[in-house]
Amino acid sequence: MGYQPKRKQYRLTFDDPEYAGLEITMGALSVGEFGDLGNLMIQAGTGVPDAIDAILREVTAKIIAWNVEEDTGAAVAPSYEAVRTLDLGLLIAAVRAWMDAVAAVPLPLPASSNGTGNLEASIPMASLSPSHPS
Repeated sequence: MGYQPKRKQYRLTFDDPEYAGLEITMGALSVGEFGDLGNLMIQAGTGVPDAIDAILREVTAKIIAWNVEEDTGAAVAPSYEAVRTLDLGLLIAAVRAWMDAVAAVPLPLPASSNGTGNLEASIPMASLSPSHPS
């Protein structure tokens, strides 16, 4: 029986107070999708016309849940058509938060049993005895 990796989900967080209360849960990206999305972001920044459309399609395909509402209080469906009507800043913030979450470096390992959390501190570093000519 082989290993079957579980697909992660990412609950996005936003530092910008403008997005306080925004909750988005996104699906995982494969290595290829992550690279493609990064390239699309670069292309969008340089004005490649189809890049934004491709980003929209990629993002909407991975939205699991969100709490975005219209001015009337009606829920906005996480669909390609609905996302096209949203503010571009919101989309950019969401994509950046998603990519940051996917690429995040794992937390450090827990402290060692001696409580130092420092592997080097637990390795004896006594000087070697001098070598004698034979």
